[in-house]
Amino acid sequence: MEPSDGLPELDTVEQRVIGALMEKQRTVPDTYPMTLNALRTACNQKNSRDPVVDFDDRTVTEAIDRLKARGLARIVYASGGARAVKFRQVLDERIGIDDAERAIVTLLLLRGPQSAGELKTRSERLHPFADRGAVDAALESMAVRTDPLVRPLDRRPGEHDTRWIHALGPVDLSTHPAGAVDVAPTVDRGADALPLQVVLYLGASADDVWAALTDGDLTAAWWGRRNESSWEVGSRWRNRHDDGAGATVVDGEVLEATRPKRLVTTWEERTGPETPPSRVTYRLDDFTTVTRLTVLHEGLEGSTRTAAEHGWPAALSNLKTFLETGDPLPTAPWELPAEFE
Repeated sequence: MEPSDGLPELDTVEQRVIGALMEKQRTVPDTYPMTLNALRTACNQKNSRDPVVDFDDRTVTEAIDRLKARGLARIVYASGGARAVKFRQVLDERIGIDDAERAIVTLLLLRGPQSAGELKTRSERLHPFADRGAVDAALESMAVRTDPLVRPLDRRPGEHDTRWIHALGPVDLSTHPAGAVDVAPTVDRGADALPLQVVLYLGASADDVWAALTDGDLTAAWWGRRNESSWEVGSRWRNRHDDGAGATVVDGEVLEATRPKRLVTTWEERTGPETPPSRVTYRLDDFTTVTRLTVLHEGLEGSTRTAAEHGWPAALSNLKTFLETGDPLPTAPWELPAEFE
């Protein structure tokens, strides 16, 4: 059902705030509505955002105030009082969109112009489109509304697919040149968040190491968790427990994949408190009978970094033993104490 009073016009800050609220409402419903701190963090994510921004609390609060005045956002007061204030969006109700259209609007607000193929691969956690055709159908429906919600861009030299933008406000096209590769920038949060790097040498071929990192059955054998994905650039990947429940521990987006040399993904924790996404790079150097594996984890903070400093060496030790002997270590090394008594 379409609204009767036309589409709202959002400035670029309002677009990011609304987009972040719409995304987190679907991907982390347990923490929605959102606190100011969580909303600011979601706006400023380094991954799955284009452009990357650095809003402060005042910028986000002022945008919320403007959105609230126009009936696009609401403040939720918990029983704890003013310190427990949270925010929710009602844009989807205002403009009358279904789940498929909602996913597309969310992605266009957060990541700028995108093709139907890009929208399909990036929407997995927002809405399960059956195929590329389902995305095309949703875009066409949104484009022929009384007040079109999206519009296609003219193709430029080097482009093979039509890119789409939303019609909810200005979109900066200068940061989206034709033929550009969409790879998230390296996460940089200052000197207190230096990258964590682990290097080890394995008596196995690079192909075998790659398979052990990306094949669900193999990762389950040495990690107890399954890595699952098509491992195509732009696709989602997930790491889940290999048990009856199969709960997801970590997931993210595949940024680069060159078998069997280099794999880059975002890393988004799905257990414990919400933390900003980080980035993991796997580099495989093949020396025929020996492979050097370098794992670089960027953007770690606080307790997440502490856990990674213990977890990566433990997990990779098990990987090495599994590839060289056919069996993992008799005791999972990540279950051993992190420090000596």
